[in-house]
Amino acid sequence: MKYSKHARKRKGQRGIQDWMVELAQDRGKIDGDHAVMGRREIMGLLADVDRFRAGLLKVLDKGGIGVVTKGDTVITTYNVNKRRRHD
Repeated sequence: MKYSKHARKRKGQRGIQDWMVELAQDRGKIDGDHAVMGRREIMGLLADVDRFRAGLLKVLDKGGIGVVTKGDTVITTYNVNKRRRHD
């Protein structure tokens, strides 16, 4: 991403980092040429992160999961709770 001299100066003065700009552009509300990452968008993303974390913890409790596919069809799934031997 290219920044104008003005944008670099304001970004520095306001403590805004490059990754924050990218986050606003990727996940913020787009209004014409503005990308706004407001409280509503941030709270929504935090809720998504919480759900994702809860799901990961469930998978961790199983020791992980395995999925066997053929093409685009799932053949079987299993918990990875112990070391499996592949012959």
